[in-house]
Amino acid sequence: MTRRKKSTLAAGLVMGAFTQLAFTPLALAQTAAAPATGGTLGEVTITVNKREERLQDVPATATVVPARQLEQQNITTLQELARAVPTLDGSEATGFSIRGFGGLSYSLTAESSVGILIDGVSLSGAGAFPPNLFDVERVEVLEGPQGTLFGKNATAGIINIVTKAPNTAKFEGQVRVDAQNREGKSAQAALNLPVNDTLALRLTASVLDDPRTSHNLSDGAWDSPNRTNARLRLLWKATNDVVVNLSADQSETRLRGGGRWSIYQSTPGSLLTTSLNACGVKVGPGNTDVCLNPGQNGSKTTAGGFSAQVDWAIGDYLLTSVSAVRDARNYVPGGDYDSINLPAPAYTQTEDKKFHNISQEFRVASPDYDWGNFVTGLYYFKGDNSQDITAAFRLPAARLGTRNLIDGETTSAAVFGQGTYKLDRALSLNFGARLGREQVSATRTGTLSPGAVAPLVAANLIPVNGNATDTYLSWRTGAQYDFSPGRMGYVTYSHGYKGPAVNQNATNPKTPLVVRPEVPDMLEAGLKNLFLEGKLGVNVSAYAMKVKDFQAQVWDPGAGAFVFSNAPELTGRGVTLNVYGQPTRSLTVNGGAAYMLSKLGAGFLVPCATGTAPACTRDARGEQANGAPKLRATLAVDYAFPVASLHASVGGDVVYTSEKIFDRTDPARNLPATTLFGARFVLRSADEKVGLTFYARNLFDKFNPTYRTGNLAAFATADTRSYMQFTGMESRRVLGVSLDAKF
Repeated sequence: MTRRKKSTLAAGLVMGAFTQLAFTPLALAQTAAAPATGGTLGEVTITVNKREERLQDVPATATVVPARQLEQQNITTLQELARAVPTLDGSEATGFSIRGFGGLSYSLTAESSVGILIDGVSLSGAGAFPPNLFDVERVEVLEGPQGTLFGKNATAGIINIVTKAPNTAKFEGQVRVDAQNREGKSAQAALNLPVNDTLALRLTASVLDDPRTSHNLSDGAWDSPNRTNARLRLLWKATNDVVVNLSADQSETRLRGGGRWSIYQSTPGSLLTTSLNACGVKVGPGNTDVCLNPGQNGSKTTAGGFSAQVDWAIGDYLLTSVSAVRDARNYVPGGDYDSINLPAPAYTQTEDKKFHNISQEFRVASPDYDWGNFVTGLYYFKGDNSQDITAAFRLPAARLGTRNLIDGETTSAAVFGQGTYKLDRALSLNFGARLGREQVSATRTGTLSPGAVAPLVAANLIPVNGNATDTYLSWRTGAQYDFSPGRMGYVTYSHGYKGPAVNQNATNPKTPLVVRPEVPDMLEAGLKNLFLEGKLGVNVSAYAMKVKDFQAQVWDPGAGAFVFSNAPELTGRGVTLNVYGQPTRSLTVNGGAAYMLSKLGAGFLVPCATGTAPACTRDARGEQANGAPKLRATLAVDYAFPVASLHASVGGDVVYTSEKIFDRTDPARNLPATTLFGARFVLRSADEKVGLTFYARNLFDKFNPTYRTGNLAAFATADTRSYMQFTGMESRRVLGVSLDAKF
């Protein structure tokens, strides 16, 4: 960090420490799994305001999924987390959305609208490769703009993974092994090592082979997704007032065999159809078979980082410093993109993408005074990302192709504050703000790929060089009223911000090089209730949203293609109902439903129906945003009962997702509505230390692809009406048994 940047941070910290604005959080409905022991919902905690608080005391749109629920529903990835959060949808591959708002990032300098954090540290672009959800205390999902405390990439919401901290009081550990159909298996372990009463370590490791889904008929190889994860945490109570938390983690995901996608629709008689039929592939909606050149599918992803958090109690105030480094790399060797087993692949593409982030946060949190509380601080972030793509198309007499090198850099600096002011015992006013500055730059160069005589696309040789700088103010304000100890009403207004980006693919002079900042405004209101002496929560909430300069893939008539740019606006509104708790010692319920409208604004152009003139466009005003379901509902129920001297429980869950529309003029790309069921039966020893679980996910084997689109290499097989689909572990039924032991 340069001297100038250090002085800027120091000055901002001093300013922030003496800024006592009445700042505080966003308000809306919250859900949480019930306590494990039949206590009240007040036992559930959350850190959405940079301080640990009881969930029921925080006026925030937050869903908390604790460790027990993660284990019960066998949730090991963020994609699977959607089974417990009705407003969350998507995957690591396609991007996550909250309330139908979010999705993929299309530039090295742009980020998803859903921020992903681990122990409060933003993963930024590396959020596409989050860690495994084992030995996790809880996962917090916040809805709506969260930029006041969590920065520029949280316009739709955030997902915060809170890992289990070391414990200086006792030696303990956990081991879990799973066996699943389709050759899925896993082993996971955690160990807590207290060194003395001021120092402790916690080690976590896991190896997972996900159930196979895709089969390459040309060589008989199935896909073999393998995930390994390791994490080390150290807790040191340096003095009575100073606590140091160090954390390091590393994960690796390898994919070999099978295919990354499969063809589910093609034109009868085309080269693609004929070749697939000859190989034994039965093209259809449920197809997961492929016919690739042997050994042509694979990828390797590594991700990890280090963070150091120091908490220093100065009187009644808490000064916190969080320093972090994150790295990620995704390498895809030259695979067979043409989807058929030719003597040599007709179209191949190699991709090597790297992310390197550093961040520093200083903050000061006040105690809880009679008049309220506040937190204020400084934040700095720098991201250096790169992408190396080599594409080649083999003709009978020559080779076409290009190699593109892309570099992107992002720098962020901000001062923030948030707090609450209590007018009386029942009525509180909330306000928060963040003043920040964003700098982004990106370059792209293009050359012929090795052996190529000409580019596949001439524009790929055009250099791109762009940058943007912006200063912004995001804020939120609101009020909450405590009608009684078990009932609260609240309303907030949030003005968010997502920084500018450089469109690294803007080679057409008519395509904007700089993508403007995305600015959402959201009004929210809700009512939160506790029943049955605090054991059951029933929350209802509503929101209305308008996003100016929505960053998305938009149709550019001048370029004749979709490009990463700004849509005029996106509007949304919705209602959420959550029911959660443990109404009896035997029954646990966690459920929710969300009705989410995400409408495209006037001027959002899309191509006309297939077969019309290439230059034909239409206005998609009022249509649901691409891939955003209007309705999602989740329900998980578990009932416990004794069996001799053992503890037993039986449970089930159901997830409903309405239709996802990706192209109204081409229904072949859309995903139908789905209802997926899960079931489980658990036996545990009398002391709860040993457990045996039988479980099923996608119980009725409802084929469930994660994404569908046109064939990316349709030109290579002369079939422009062919389509491909992506699948995941739960696209087919998963049957499993697990054995766990705690000591």
